[in-house]
Amino acid sequence: MATLGEESRKLADSTLYWGQRLRTFGYVILLICGTLASLFLIGGIKSAYVDDGYSQRFDGASFFLSLAIALGVAGTGVVFGALFITFSSYVMMRASNLIENASTSSDFGEAVDVAIERNPQLADATSESELIELRDEIELVFLELETRSLLADFLKRQKRLARVNERLSRTPSPVRSSLSRRVDRPKLGVVFDKSISTSTLSVARLAPDSAALRAGIKAGDVVLDVDGQEMTRTSDLTGFMDDAEVGDVVEVGIWRDGERIVLSVTL
Repeated sequence: MATLGEESRKLADSTLYWGQRLRTFGYVILLICGTLASLFLIGGIKSAYVDDGYSQRFDGASFFLSLAIALGVAGTGVVFGALFITFSSYVMMRASNLIENASTSSDFGEAVDVAIERNPQLADATSESELIELRDEIELVFLELETRSLLADFLKRQKRLARVNERLSRTPSPVRSSLSRRVDRPKLGVVFDKSISTSTLSVARLAPDSAALRAGIKAGDVVLDVDGQEMTRTSDLTGFMDDAEVGDVVEVGIWRDGERIVLSVTL
């Protein structure tokens, strides 16, 4: 024999099924009426141009008749489609309420079974005092079941969180790795003048106690290459520095006073 919760669940599933079908039917009506309206409008435009062999003329009456039919079909589709979609939303909302009631009924039925199992004499309760005692016992069991469900859900979330924390502790953080690379990355210590040319690395100024300053690079020098790699953009130099290590010695080719000079720079 089906319980109250099972019957409510079946009714909820059936209601949800028909709600989804009604919504689908509403969209189908909109699609069909929209297509028919478009066809009527296209046909009206084509039939409005009359060619009698000598000249062409526009038949306004035929066009406006087709336009009126197209608008009527489109309006009918919008009205009936909207009605079906709106009604389906109401049906699906009722299905959601039924699902919630089914869950409550199932929990209540379980509470009744547990209460009678604890106090078998209450199964045949008839007097007012016995019925009150049965009600109190059912409420107590229902509260215990609800608390147990909340506790189980909490413990499940705690286990899931513990697994996530364990994975995070074993996996290196990309943010920490990125920051450590930026801190440890060697720097040449120059600022380029972007106003001269975007394809020329012309030194505007140097940072105090920088690798470039110690190597003898001066403001106004143009960096041509580093270790044989041509440098035309700041991104070229940044990419080179990403692969270099602090303490590396590199050969920097610069253009100064009309000649190319190579300087050794300790990063």
